[in-house]
Order: sequence, then structure tokens, then C-alpha cells
Amino acid sequence: MTHRHPPAAAALAALLLAGAAPAQTTYTFTDIHPAGQDNSLCAGISPDGSRQVGDASTGVFFTNFVGVGGRWAGNAASFAAMTATGYDQTLGIYLNDTDGTRHVGWAFPQGTFFTDAMLWNTTNTNGVSIHPTTGGFSDSEATGVSGSLACGYAIDGGGAKAGVWSGSGFSTFTVIHPAGALTSSALDIRGTHVVGVAQFPGPISQAAYWPLATEASFVNLAPPSGYGASRATATDGIKQSGFAISNDSGLNHAMIWSGTASSFVDVHPPAFDSSRIQGAAPGIQVGFGEVGGARQALLWRGSLGTLVNLHEVLGAGYVESEAFDVSDSGVVVGYAITTGGASHAILWTPQGASSAAGWQLYE
Repeated sequence: MTHRHPPAAAALAALLLAGAAPAQTTYTFTDIHPAGQDNSLCAGISPDGSRQVGDASTGVFFTNFVGVGGRWAGNAASFAAMTATGYDQTLGIYLNDTDGTRHVGWAFPQGTFFTDAMLWNTTNTNGVSIHPTTGGFSDSEATGVSGSLACGYAIDGGGAKAGVWSGSGFSTFTVIHPAGALTSSALDIRGTHVVGVAQFPGPISQAAYWPLATEASFVNLAPPSGYGASRATATDGIKQSGFAISNDSGLNHAMIWSGTASSFVDVHPPAFDSSRIQGAAPGIQVGFGEVGGARQALLWRGSLGTLVNLHEVLGAGYVESEAFDVSDSGVVVGYAITTGGASHAILWTPQGASSAAGWQLYE
């Protein structure tokens, strides 16, 4: 079933008056689900597109579940399982992001339900813990990596605290928790630009931005009016992306910011009930829209008029999908649910620009 609307007459006329519409990039997809696994998901891709990371599993939770982190190089056959000595595969091992050289995520130490932030690299499939050794933290997760820094959060008695890892082997954890916040989490990083969420007394979660990866550089991106809770989930190092709850609908709307709260742009496609942006590269944002309870992977290039429905590429064998991350060249990763109910890691690949007539606008 398609949810793509024909171009609105007024919008089409505006494009014609402005000159040629931007060229649309067409996409094909590759199902990179690894052999021998029941479910898989691709959560991150390196900026150059050479590496993808995520997780795969067999069995059912608390029955016969075995979960491993995963690393790919563009196809199913390239899958390599990421494990960690002393960590419990019956609860799963999860990779969130990669810069092409290092991969970060989280895992459960044997015999506990706590989590440790973890680090892998391209030559080692056995991860090491980067859980902070000072500060009294019980849990941690690494959510993003870029060059000499990684980001995420650690949990102490007062709740989650956003932080960045640096130094050799990411041995140093620095808290960047905003003053006055109850909790905070860093969710993505590009260069020194970190985004995430902070909860202040109220309590309402608010989109957060740290342009210098320091506590002092914190910027509250919460839209000044018209929206409730918000979250910044991705950055390309220039803009920040995520979602906020519309006061009108009570549902999530995909958002793009340019460094300040007042700069927000609502790019929610009205053909969908709700939408979120979950990953970004320079000039590109990816995520999903939800309609009738089903999610469909989407791609934006900075505005609503550039929306591409990636789910429509998949065909009849898949009933839902989400996009989690995108490379600088536009290669997208995520997952799709098959008609049999399994989650499969998916790679969407751009095939070049088509004519201006290829664009479809949403009313």
C-alpha cells in the first residue's frame, strides 16, 4: 500500500516558477541479513560507507536467545559476528555506530542486568569495555563515534548523564550533563558536535546540542512553542535532527535544527501519523514515518519537499521498515520486517539523479 500523494497544484506551480526542481536520487536495496540468524538490524554506517554495524540473533528472549553484534562490508556474506569475552550473549551484544575504524555499542556483563559501553575495531571481533571506572556509574552505553571521540551516557544514582569518551582506547569519560538537568543522554556525534536529550524539572525531555562536546557549550534546542517533548538524535556536524511532539496531534514530528531552538524546521510529512529522524550525514536525514501503526523508512534532504519513501523500494516481501543511519554518499542502513515477521538488516543504495519530474511532493 502506498502513502505517496500526488503533487499539490500550488506546490508544483511554485517549483516551476522557481526553475528546475532538485533532482531525485533513486534507490535500490540489498537485504544483508546474515545466514544462520533469525533476526538482524543494521544501526550504523561509517561516513565513507565502507562499514556497517548492528546486531543479529537467534531464538527467543529468556528461552534460547543468542545475540551478537554485527559488522558488514556491504553484503550479507561479509557479516562478522562481534562478541566480547565475559559478556552475556543470551541477553545480546549490540553495536550502535562506526567511523569505519572503530565500532561502539553495549553489552551485559555475565551474571548481571547492568550494561557496559563497548569498543571494537576492524581487526578485532572481541570487544573491550569502556565503562567508566570512576564516578560510581552502574550502567553505560556508547551511542556514537567520530574520530578521536565517542559519545553516550552513564547512569549513576541520580540517573543518566551524557558524556564523551576520549584518549587512547577511549579510556577517559567526561560528563557533559547540563547544569540543572535531571537526566541527559548523548545520542550522536560528528567531529565535536554532540546531540541528544536532557530532561529538566517539569519534567519534559528536551532536544540537546553540545557544539564543542563540553558541558559549557550546551544549547537547549526545544522548540519555543507548539511542541512538547523533543529529542535530537542525529547530527551531520552542521545541523541537528530528531523529533518533537506536536501539541496539535500529540504525535512525533521529524525536526531539523541549525544550532538554536528558534531555528527548528518541522519536516513531518502529513501523509503519515508521526515521523522521526534517526540518522544524518551532510545534507541528508533518514528515519521513518508511521501510518496505521506501521513504520516506513524515509529520507529527507533538508526539507519536506525532498522526501523519499525508502520503504516503497522494498516491494511486497516486507511490511515495515526503519532507516537508522546514512553515509556521506547517501547509502542508508536500517531494517525491514518480512511478511514472515522476521527483522532483516537492509542497505539502501543511491543509483544517481533522475529527472526533476521524478520528485513527489507531500501535501
